[in-house]
Amino acid sequence: MIAQAVGIAGAITGKPGYLWIALAGVAGRGVLAWAGEVVAVRAAARVKEQLRERLLRAMIRLGPEWIGGRGAAQAARLATGDLDTVDGYFTRFLPALVAAAIVPPVVGLWILCTDLTSAALIAVTVPLIPLFAALVGRFTRDRVEQAAAETARLSGHLLELLRALPVLTAFRRAAAQSESVRRVSRRHEQVVGGTLRVAFLSALVLELVATMSLALVAVGIGLRLAGGELTLFTGLAVLLLAPECYLPLRAAGAAFHASEDGLETIRRVASVVDTAPKSAMFGHAFRPNIAITQVPG
Repeated sequence: MIAQAVGIAGAITGKPGYLWIALAGVAGRGVLAWAGEVVAVRAAARVKEQLRERLLRAMIRLGPEWIGGRGAAQAARLATGDLDTVDGYFTRFLPALVAAAIVPPVVGLWILCTDLTSAALIAVTVPLIPLFAALVGRFTRDRVEQAAAETARLSGHLLELLRALPVLTAFRRAAAQSESVRRVSRRHEQVVGGTLRVAFLSALVLELVATMSLALVAVGIGLRLAGGELTLFTGLAVLLLAPECYLPLRAAGAAFHASEDGLETIRRVASVVDTAPKSAMFGHAFRPNIAITQVPG
């Protein structure tokens, strides 16, 4: 990333050989991005396989009475569609979290050694992004849990209705269930719509904070360039690298909402597996062998 910015700045200012540095930086970023995506997808597939296997074993130990009491539809959805939400945690949130932990300090250190004034502005404004992300995250978690519960309730209601449809049809009560389905669907729509509104508003807040912070850095660089206090090469390099201090934090904040569904699924699977009695046939109760990482709140 630093090589790419320095190479572009050098190429624009006419320094020989810097174009090749820029091309090498672009190629290196592309290869690393591809490798990171491959690793994330494979990790998500392995974890889903592990969770699904342990969940099914736990359901077998708990028996049909537990499945009937919980609802066959909710159990089936948890073992199938809900586990697909884990993909967002591994393919989006964890890579963004790793980038947020590495990129801003490294890039900020380079800017500090190059331009102290821009580094001071970045150091003051960068902490605002995780602060706002944490505040929004505390409010979002309850919304996600409520949305997951409503989705499970809707799935269970529809499956039970389908299973009882022959009996309802025989007694001419099938049409009477339409209002019940509409009521549950409207409730599900309201809860999911509220969660999406919170996600969009939080993304808007993060984008606004990052944009205003970058504007301060850009104005400072422009004024010092006009006054002759900064060279064009340094100003361009810092201006190209400054957004990289904010982008990983913004990406982590935006991916947090996608990861919350996966985290909620992992919590529900863990609660089922921990509820199952221990058995010599299936081993000890399972606890997910992964580290669940969240932003504060």
